Amino acid sequence: MKAAGALLFAATLMIAPPAVGHDAKAVHGGRIVDAGTSHHLELVVERDRVLVFVSDGSGNAIVPKGFRGAAILSSNGRAQRIQLEATDAPHLSGAPKDALSPDATGLIQLVGPDGKTIHGQFK
Repeated sequence: MKAAGALLFAATLMIAPPAVGHDAKAVHGGRIVDAGTSHHLELVVERDRVLVFVSDGSGNAIVPKGFRGAAILSSNGRAQRIQLEATDAPHLSGAPKDALSPDATGLIQLVGPDGKTIHGQFK
């Protein structure tokens, strides 16, 4: 059942329109994409952790308290699903099972405290 849920999650994201690179500057050294019409996501991939920073359409940081989500990232020919959790830090984070390269590609889906879903695709 978990595998079917993960597959459905991936398929949903794959048919959604990709987020397009944005003129906003990535202030944390990562890559930034539009996530719908009112958010930006910045993805910072370190060898042993993934950080996701959320900002509004104007580039103002949003503290992700109450957000939850997942990333499906591919690096070195291997894809993996990473649970993303919010803490008191200004980002969501998760730990991959295997090391990732900084140019990992994939999808991020977040659910805000209001129940609305945002997603971004990193190519």
